[in-house]
Amino acid sequence: MTAFSLSGLLAGLSSIGFGFFVLQKTQNKLLGRRWFLFTLSVAGYGFGVVWVGSTKSSAEGLLAWRVMYGLAVIWISPLFYHFICNFLDIRRFRSIMIHYLVGVVFLSITPTNLFFYKAIWAFDSFYYALGAPLYGLYFLWWMGLVIYCHTLLWRAYAKASSIKQIQIKYFFFATSIGFTGGSLSYLPSFGVLLYPWGNFGVCLYPLIMSIAIVKHRLLDIDLIIRKALLYSILSASLAAVYGGTILLIAQILGQHHAPSSVGSFALAAIFITLLFNPLRMRTQHWIDRRFPRERLDPDLLQEAAGGFAHEMRGPLSKISLPAELALMDLERAESGAASWTEVAPLLKQRLKFIMTQSIDAGYLIDAIRGLSASTKYFSSINVQSLIDQALSAQKELLEKNRVLVHIDLPTELPAIRGDAKQLEIVLINLIKNATEAMGELVADKKRELRIEGKRVSDYVTLDIRDSGPGIKPEHLATLFQPHYSTKGWQGMGIGLYLSHQIMQAHDGSITAESQEGHGASFRIKIPVPRQIS
Repeated sequence: MTAFSLSGLLAGLSSIGFGFFVLQKTQNKLLGRRWFLFTLSVAGYGFGVVWVGSTKSSAEGLLAWRVMYGLAVIWISPLFYHFICNFLDIRRFRSIMIHYLVGVVFLSITPTNLFFYKAIWAFDSFYYALGAPLYGLYFLWWMGLVIYCHTLLWRAYAKASSIKQIQIKYFFFATSIGFTGGSLSYLPSFGVLLYPWGNFGVCLYPLIMSIAIVKHRLLDIDLIIRKALLYSILSASLAAVYGGTILLIAQILGQHHAPSSVGSFALAAIFITLLFNPLRMRTQHWIDRRFPRERLDPDLLQEAAGGFAHEMRGPLSKISLPAELALMDLERAESGAASWTEVAPLLKQRLKFIMTQSIDAGYLIDAIRGLSASTKYFSSINVQSLIDQALSAQKELLEKNRVLVHIDLPTELPAIRGDAKQLEIVLINLIKNATEAMGELVADKKRELRIEGKRVSDYVTLDIRDSGPGIKPEHLATLFQPHYSTKGWQGMGIGLYLSHQIMQAHDGSITAESQEGHGASFRIKIPVPRQIS
């Protein structure tokens, strides 16, 4: 096996393995699927390189290059762009489709001499395809899109929260190394016969991103067994370097008249083993120091505590007043200021309200805890009932601010599937925020809350619009980040962040639009399962 083939094998295995891992572990399943498709295309390139390295003729080599490009390489760039748009919550559906269409155009010419016109024997090792005129046009499109994706990451970094900035930094670093290394493989196709050692860089991006997952929950992944994962990945990477170095040293020894190829490999293995075990032991000691078993992620702890406190503050505040009034009633009865027959109905009414709020608090605890559960227990939910429950929970606030509610739901709107209490939390947060925003308006200003639902393809969408002052443009990009609030000391900055997490757990989404001075509009999208569509 040549070094080029080895780099392809390692890139294929690491990419497909990492992609499948993210698909299984991420809470954002849509993001996970996008990433898996991207890594699948990279893996296709890697395994295609293995095929290229084993071809026996120019014709077979040319065929291998054409198949590899048609099935994998062409799609790496648009799939990466699609993923970046999802990762950064950028809505670019038309642009994404255009780039996929461009990919289809180039796919149609890969079997012709307009793309590759021949394969030459290169580096005394394998056949390398040479690009035709349209290949240069393809290269400009492919590289331009990759560079543009990294530009989007760079722009998003400046506006992101501190946690998101760290994630973007790792992601930018990992993919830059992978694409830079892999892009060097283009040079021989343009006649620059530089051995594509950079292909080994493709193997590094899963390693760097794995470290980011372990330390900073990249791609919405939080791991419990962090140390074991990191040590396994580092050990596998060291083993890959170990095997690659043996191959390289064996080739060098073979060129200098070593006794035999077997002898060359044996000498290389002995030489590198003297270095490999000490390096492996030092790596394990570093992980033990850097990731102690008892260490907790402070960011995760802060977000969990904030989400719990935010949702519990509502029922607890409702409980405190009737509890205080009940205590005052008892004191009046004990002092003789009021008779027990007068006080008893009031006590019964207030205790019943306290019990109702306590039960609701228990449901909220279960709903928040359910976000971290590996198994989701979803059920069929009537959308009208869900909205009625959320409005009922905020009835007092709506009446206090004199908000007129309009509901527009088509009769044929299908049921959705999910956790009713979690989705109720989302609607309650949106209704509460809208009502409080409209509460700041002058007394004679019309205060309306509109809730409109419809089915769009495989989703049910709910639009929650208010007639409030709207959201400033500079705030729109950071609405769903943790601990970001426009309410000053009164806000915790958790409600919309928690709502965003809930929608991701339901394979849905939540987005916001606003024109300052003309109200705000939030849209939630919830998939309609096939079995009830």
